[in-house]
Amino acid sequence: MYNMALDSTTQQNKDMKLKIKRNVALAFVKQKRFGKAIEVYEDIMNDTPDFDVGFNLIVCLYALGEKEKMRTMFERLLLIPIPGMDEEEQEELMQLQSKSEKPIGDMDPLKEYLKKKKQEALTYISQAAKLVAPFIDENIINGYDYVCEALKAANLPEVESEMEINKSIYFIKNKEIEKAIESFKAFEKKDKIMMAMASNNISFLYFLENDFKSAESFADLAIQHDRYNSKALVNKGNCLYNQEDYDRSKEFFLEAIGVEADCIEAIYNLGLVYKRLNFYNESLQAFEKLHTIIPNSYEVIY
Repeated sequence: MYNMALDSTTQQNKDMKLKIKRNVALAFVKQKRFGKAIEVYEDIMNDTPDFDVGFNLIVCLYALGEKEKMRTMFERLLLIPIPGMDEEEQEELMQLQSKSEKPIGDMDPLKEYLKKKKQEALTYISQAAKLVAPFIDENIINGYDYVCEALKAANLPEVESEMEINKSIYFIKNKEIEKAIESFKAFEKKDKIMMAMASNNISFLYFLENDFKSAESFADLAIQHDRYNSKALVNKGNCLYNQEDYDRSKEFFLEAIGVEADCIEAIYNLGLVYKRLNFYNESLQAFEKLHTIIPNSYEVIY
């Protein structure tokens, strides 16, 4: 039915034809006819490159185990212009503002539209990177390195940093702690938020290794770069709790809850601290609050 509609659509109705092609591809995907879906998605990409279509094409290639084609498609995805990042596009927007009789503030919907489209594009790129990196090479780290280099060349530092963190998490999952720490340390010269995130992860790793002094140092560094990082505040509180400095530990758990009201780790640990300080009513209140968030947790119930 879709193919009949496609054949009957004139060349002038390009948007309608494109919509039909998308529906045809989606129908093939639902039927698990990924090869046919790939043909249609490739046809669309050759005519009108699009992040949504490019990502779906990568998913279909993944389903068929087409590693090299995934690599090629990921590189093509990075060549699509991202809305809101083109300097000429920004200049055109400024010219529109200067020519408009309306106040500049009335152009905000256009800015919001570009911002939304930019975020959508980065999300598709990020999801594609997460699919490609651990799959295209027998050595998973080589896959992550390839993706990170491609993102760096495309001048997408946010997504590149996200993938660097994912690579470090892979090391953690495989208990390669030293490699994970070295990988996280690469963020020390990057922006404050990423530095805080990396430092907090290093802190957690040191804590797992029972190196509590280093864990506290990196927790302090994380808080220094981002005071509103609830996980860093929890890590700092954990370090103090381990030193039996319960009063100071309590303050960091309370601060973490102030940043993130339903921070499970902070609420649970606050209950433990209150119990250590013999504040049993406060401890019970903390655990009751936690029970409303995760009612089926046996640790909270008992």
